[in-house]
Amino acid sequence: MLMGINLGGTNAQTPNGGVVNGTTWTGAMAVRTNTTTRAQLANGSVGAFLNSLNTNLTTGTGSASFGAILRRAGFPENYIVTNPQFGSVSMLNNVGNSTYHGLQLQFTRRLTNGFTNTTTWTWSRALGDSDTDTGATYRDPTRRSIEKTLLGFDRAHQLTSNGTYELPFGTGHFLFGNAPGWVQQIVGKWQLGGIMNYNTGSALSIGTFNGANSMNSGTQTISNVAAQPNVVGTLPKDMGKITKVSNGVVYFDGFTQIPDPNFAPPTLNGLNAGYSNKAIVAPNGQIVLVNPQPGEVGTLGYSTIRGPRSLNLDMNLIKRFRIHEDKVFEFRLDAINVLNHPNFANPTGANLSINANNTFGLITTASGSRSFVINTRINF
Repeated sequence: MLMGINLGGTNAQTPNGGVVNGTTWTGAMAVRTNTTTRAQLANGSVGAFLNSLNTNLTTGTGSASFGAILRRAGFPENYIVTNPQFGSVSMLNNVGNSTYHGLQLQFTRRLTNGFTNTTTWTWSRALGDSDTDTGATYRDPTRRSIEKTLLGFDRAHQLTSNGTYELPFGTGHFLFGNAPGWVQQIVGKWQLGGIMNYNTGSALSIGTFNGANSMNSGTQTISNVAAQPNVVGTLPKDMGKITKVSNGVVYFDGFTQIPDPNFAPPTLNGLNAGYSNKAIVAPNGQIVLVNPQPGEVGTLGYSTIRGPRSLNLDMNLIKRFRIHEDKVFEFRLDAINVLNHPNFANPTGANLSINANNTFGLITTASGSRSFVINTRINF
C-alpha cells in the first residue's frame, strides 16, 4: 500500500532515502517511524491510524488527499471507509432520545411577623444520548444503547431559598418600640434579604482521550472515537473530592498515574518512543483503571462520578427613610457571595483522561469571589 511513498520519520538515516521499497525500507518500518503513526500504533489509536491512512498522510507530493494512498496502491477508494471523499458524514434522524424524571417540593411562608420565605428542593435525573440537539457520537454504531447516560446538565439535587426579614427594631417591635421619633427614623424599617442556591455536581466521565494530542494519544475505537478505560480494581463512586495541594487544586487526591502495564510496544524502529498511555493507581496502591485493547469501547461507563458541588449565598440590607409625605430615600447594601465560598469548576476534558500528561484530576478554574455593592435611590 505504501510502496514508493516517503512518509518521513524520526530516523535520520533511513534506507533508500525514506522511500518505501518493500525490502530495505518497508511500509511497516515507515509507519513505525513517522511521528504521527508511531504514536497511534504505540497507544492503540486504531481509529486514528486508519483515518491517517485514508486522509492525512501525503503520498510524497507534500499534500494529502482523501483516498490518495489507496488509489495509488490500487485499492478501492472505499477500502477503509464507505465514502473517503468526505471528511465527515452526518446522519440526521430521530434515533436519539432523552428522559427526565423529577420530584419537586416547595415550602412557602407568607409574610408573618416581618418574615417571608420560599424554599424549593428538586430531586431529578436526566438521561440521554447527547446534551444537545446537534447529534451524538457513538463509540460503537452497532450498540447505540451504551451511549445513554446521565446528561451534562443533570443535577441530582437542587436547593434554592429566598426570603426577607424586617429587623425587630422600632415601631411595633419590642426593641426601641417606644423610642423617640428621631430614634425610630434611624433604627426602624431595616430589612434583611437573602438568596441561596445549592447544586450537586454535574456528571463526569473519565476517559482515555488526551486533549493535548487527541490524534496520537489514548486508545480509540474502530470508529475513531476515544474509548473508555477498563476497570480492573475497586473504583469508589465518591473518589472525587476537592483537595488543595502544593501545586493547585485536584479532584482525585491520592490517585496517581503510571505507565499502562497492559501495553508493551516493541522497540523495533523506536516504536516504544511514541508510547504515552497511562494507568490509574488508587491510594491503596491498587491499579484501578487501564486502557482497553485497541478497538474496544472499555468497561467504565460514562458519567460514573459527580463533579464539585456549588453553593452561593447573596444577601442584602435595605433601609428606607421617609423624607416627605410622598418621597422615600432608600439605602441598599448588596453582598454577593457573602460567605466568600469558592465554587470550583470541573476538571477539563483532558484532565479527566487517564492518559493526561500528569494532570489527572487537576482543576484549573474557580469562581465565587465576594463583592459588595452600595446603592441609594429616592422613590416617589
